[in-house]
Amino acid sequence: MYNETPTQRALHVRQFIWESIGIMTATKFHKLAYYAQAWALVNLGRPLFTDDIGAWPHGPVVRSLWANGYGVSVNLPEEDKQAIRETLAVYGHLTAAQLTRLSHSEAPWKDARKGLPANAKTSRIIPVEAIRQFYGTNGFVSKR
Repeated sequence: MYNETPTQRALHVRQFIWESIGIMTATKFHKLAYYAQAWALVNLGRPLFTDDIGAWPHGPVVRSLWANGYGVSVNLPEEDKQAIRETLAVYGHLTAAQLTRLSHSEAPWKDARKGLPANAKTSRIIPVEAIRQFYGTNGFVSKR
């Protein structure tokens, strides 16, 4: 379907988010990417990207994007762009701290961190199926 590597795909998602709402902290970006992934899983029936989302102490983080640079041209299908726009319409106005609190209150991140001290580093990931199931059963749907 796509002629790019998984990380290139995640880079395109990141660039589209940045172009859509402008400068933001890395913390805010990673939470928005997480919610965009959830939105796509529920509403498109597939992920926006296949890179792992880590269950880091301050919330979900797309690990492959943590150290990669910016400036990748956007090469996303229109339905993916629309899924991101819809996510940003709901979550884009929230601060990094608000997004962190929200993601910390939800089962996918909490379950992935179960048994860890609050600030413990981990290589645990938030499973795609856990994201799909939680947001799919909690009314996380497009109003298209």
